[in-house]
Amino acid sequence: MRTHSVRLAAIGLCLAACASACAIEVRSAMEHEPYFEPLTVVHAVPDGLIPRWLDALDRNDVETELVCSTARGFIRCHQLGIAIDRQSIERLAQQLHRQELALPARLGVARALVEVDAKQHAALLTAQLPRGGRDMAEIVEPALADWGDRSLRNVWLARLDDPQAARRELHLAIAGLGKLADPAAKTPLLRIVSDASRSLSLRVGAARSLAQLADAGLEADAERFLASSSADSASGLLAVYMLGRHSGPRTEQLLMDLSANKNPAVAATAVARLIDLHADLLEPKLEGLIHSSDARVRLLGIRAVERNSRSMKLALLGEALGDEHLDVRRAATRALVQAAEAAERRAPVCQLAITLVDAAHPIRTEQALLILGELDYEKAAPRALELLDAHESAVSIAAAWTLERLAAEDVEEQILSRLVLESDRSTELANRKTPQSGETPLAEPAGLTAAYSRAEHLIIALGRMRCEPAVDLLQRFLPKPNWQPGDPPLVELVKQPRLRAAAVWALGMIYADQATAAPAELVEALVGRLSDTTPIPREEPFVRRMAAVSLGRIKAPIALEELRRYCELGADGDEVSRACGWAIEHITGVPARPPGAKTIRHVDWFLVPLD
Repeated sequence: MRTHSVRLAAIGLCLAACASACAIEVRSAMEHEPYFEPLTVVHAVPDGLIPRWLDALDRNDVETELVCSTARGFIRCHQLGIAIDRQSIERLAQQLHRQELALPARLGVARALVEVDAKQHAALLTAQLPRGGRDMAEIVEPALADWGDRSLRNVWLARLDDPQAARRELHLAIAGLGKLADPAAKTPLLRIVSDASRSLSLRVGAARSLAQLADAGLEADAERFLASSSADSASGLLAVYMLGRHSGPRTEQLLMDLSANKNPAVAATAVARLIDLHADLLEPKLEGLIHSSDARVRLLGIRAVERNSRSMKLALLGEALGDEHLDVRRAATRALVQAAEAAERRAPVCQLAITLVDAAHPIRTEQALLILGELDYEKAAPRALELLDAHESAVSIAAAWTLERLAAEDVEEQILSRLVLESDRSTELANRKTPQSGETPLAEPAGLTAAYSRAEHLIIALGRMRCEPAVDLLQRFLPKPNWQPGDPPLVELVKQPRLRAAAVWALGMIYADQATAAPAELVEALVGRLSDTTPIPREEPFVRRMAAVSLGRIKAPIALEELRRYCELGADGDEVSRACGWAIEHITGVPARPPGAKTIRHVDWFLVPLD
């Protein structure tokens, strides 16, 4: 049970390591070519709402629930980024001076003042502690520590020596003294860390607070603690936390010793700290880290390989591509891509990745394909083409994405033939519907979803290659499906929204900057997709957005009227409007007006005016 608790104590650190292992995004190019910056979002409330709340609080017979609702309203406004003026904060704080104010309302006001960072009311909040109990302490004490307020410093020190103090009160005192970095807390904190009868959470908190007190001088204490007869399974973890801000040879040696601990949580925490201090020290341990039975240690091993300045162990990273843990293999993938940024490593990384492409090892193959696509290694195109038929959908989709990224003209004909075949298959499948139920035999949803994902990447690949022989096929995707509510689901490739959008995008790429060469009926069809606002069946906004983008790429002046129309209609900066603005700029050369902020007006409050 204690070992399990130790592992939980280190989970936060290891999850932080996982977060740094960003995966390669398997998204088609149409989603970010062109790229639009996210709109600035501004939140607003009805005019005079906050003053109306405060006016209601000024009544002598104000109800507790009204005070609580106002406090919650302040918190929500602050979290939405809605400015609350200082006078309104002062008026809310005045509620704490009312002797008859019920405890729930008092707690709500205190929480609101902390949320809006009302440091000027630290003394008023401190005065609420005697009557507010532990609930008030949970709100006020951490805030005072964050603000650097030392009014409770002596109370916290006394609490550490009080054998009757409740555990939660001790937690607050330990955290507060750590944030204040009070040297007087060192001795009682060391005593708590060394006391095996204390709960692990208290000891961990004390060790972390000790680290906040000093960035040097605790090595001897850590050594004595580890060598003492009272040392237990948590001792290594606590020692690492105590040295959280320390550096130097003595600290590094202690961490090296702890990195070999049999407890994975201790080893992972020590390794993480060593990576930050001096990753080269871990070079002799890299193979052991990568082959560890614990996924968190393996993940840290990849980070250690990345940070090692002496040599880059590409083979170890290659092994990790087949790891059973998703975060580990994604981290290895990203590490290899980053390693290839150095010119001397690009060829070895590509060669390693191509040797790891093996249908018998699908997990590893998927990541290797992503690397080859990210590094634009065109020699991988024939192999990726073969893997479109892989049994595992993740591999076949990765192969299609790789072909999109490579846009290798030597496989253009094969990609087009593949799309024609897939389109014909889906049409045949749709024609075999059961008349009684509308179900489609043999159409498994997962299989269809994978087929659609592959087709999307292959369509984009044809667009990037500017494959003119594909125009006839791509134009089959332009007509809007006549689907009505209650009809059977559409399974044909040419009727899928994202595939239709991809085809529109690809046509724009094929005829980019060729307004005179683009067939008039194609331009007319693209204008029709943009201007189709019929509600039932409606045209997909994503298709309309791609139509605008393609008209801009083609530089079709005949489309300017419709582009300007829908650019102005989208006053709130929707994606279709922004695409129209981009297209107009692309055709005319006149910079588009930057979109304004998108205002979200919240009306779901209490005491909102009826008008």
